[in-house]
Amino acid sequence: MSEYPDAVDLENISLKKECLHEDNCRVVLQLYKKFILVVIESEGTKNLMIIDQHACDERIKVENLYMTFLHQVYDTDLRVKLAQPFDLSVPGEEIEYLTAFRPNFNSFGIDFETHETDGRVHITHLPELLIGKIANDAKFLRASILQHVWDLALHRKSAKLTGSPADWFQKIKDLPSIIMEVINSKACRSAIMFGDLLEMKDMQNMVKSLHRCQLPFQCAHGRPTITPLVDLSKQN
Repeated sequence: MSEYPDAVDLENISLKKECLHEDNCRVVLQLYKKFILVVIESEGTKNLMIIDQHACDERIKVENLYMTFLHQVYDTDLRVKLAQPFDLSVPGEEIEYLTAFRPNFNSFGIDFETHETDGRVHITHLPELLIGKIANDAKFLRASILQHVWDLALHRKSAKLTGSPADWFQKIKDLPSIIMEVINSKACRSAIMFGDLLEMKDMQNMVKSLHRCQLPFQCAHGRPTITPLVDLSKQN
């Protein structure tokens, strides 16, 4: 037997959600205040893996934020009246689309008045989630609104909000891009960072929460949450 452990063949390993179940995944320790070292036994294999503590917590938080927001979309009027509405200049074709898609915008807490004769749109309401992000940046708001208009017009996103709150994960892709950006950023900023010390119970709870995620193997920005290191099945 080699004196060195066998590295995992990353091309041939398939990670499934159930490998993170507490019956299959044992937390060993925190490594360099950056990673959680775990042993995963599943389907006859035993592998040593590392979990990126920031990516892991970011995934947990982003799904909680999306779930909370989309439940509110179904159940609550998210519109917050602006003390100072935004007055935007918009071409005629896009004003027509805005009028047609107004119910969709309303679902996400965005409301406006359109004036086709002079090509103006008055943004009167935004969801609380966006008010801080937009601040007084009318140019950024205009670009964000028109981005969603064309996503709807070109069928890149669905204009109809069907289903129920239980379908929240499937509806993420149809959110306005600006809302997705804000949620992803909020999850990143609030997540556990490299350098944060974690107790054993903290790490165990994080792994349990990651197991409950819909998409547990990547963070909000697509970075892997877990990486296989060593195949322990081949060790004596």
